[in-house]
Amino acid sequence: MKEKLDSSLIRKLNSFTDDFLSEQDSILDKKTIELVATAASICVDCSSCTDFHITEAVKHGATSEEINKVFKIVIAVSAGKRKVFSRGLKSEF
Repeated sequence: MKEKLDSSLIRKLNSFTDDFLSEQDSILDKKTIELVATAASICVDCSSCTDFHITEAVKHGATSEEINKVFKIVIAVSAGKRKVFSRGLKSEF
C-alpha cells in the first residue's frame, strides 16, 4: 500500500526546488536553467520531470533544436560513461 507524502514535506520540497530553479540571483537565465534541469531530469530517468522542464524551457523561449541538443549531449555523456566503465571492467579480468 502506497502512503501519501505529508503535505508539509511536499511544500518544503517544492520550496527547495523552486529556490534552485529560480532566475533570481542567478547568472543563468530561466531558459538555460530549464534546459539544464531537462538534462538532469533525463539523467535521473524522471520522465514526468523531463516533460515538465521541457515545457518550462519552451515557455521561456527554448527551441526544438535546443531541446534536441540537450538530448544529444545527455546521450553522448551517458555513452562516454559506459565506455569508461567498460574499460574498467576489462582491466579487472
